Amino acid sequence: MFRGGSFKSLKELGLFGKIIMDNRAFEQTKVEGLIVIPEGCKEISSGAFLGASAKTIELPSTISFLNGNCFQNVRVDNLIFHGSKPPRIQGYWEFMYANIKHIYVPDESVNAYRLANLAQGLGFEPLSEYHP
Repeated sequence: MFRGGSFKSLKELGLFGKIIMDNRAFEQTKVEGLIVIPEGCKEISSGAFLGASAKTIELPSTISFLNGNCFQNVRVDNLIFHGSKPPRIQGYWEFMYANIKHIYVPDESVNAYRLANLAQGLGFEPLSEYHP
């Protein structure tokens, strides 16, 4: 979809009207600013952000599943989950070799995300502490 591209921002993805993400949709994509996945998208596809870089990736509350290696080798300052319930994962490689400075989740869900064991070695912070 956007594989290998370089952009300043991808905030208006909802305009494409598509809420099913293609495999490797953002592979090797470089975005200086924000990628916002629209509400209604239910899963992050396999390899979706493989090797991608962005300042912030924002995921909607409707995300319920992370496919294998979806964030492998990603370089991102802020990954934001809006769902109060942690998504299920396919295996253990969703965040393999990921370089993510901050993962923000709803304040009331920090413990649930920690217990879900989504990302080995990565911490979860309350969304109220996110300041763009």
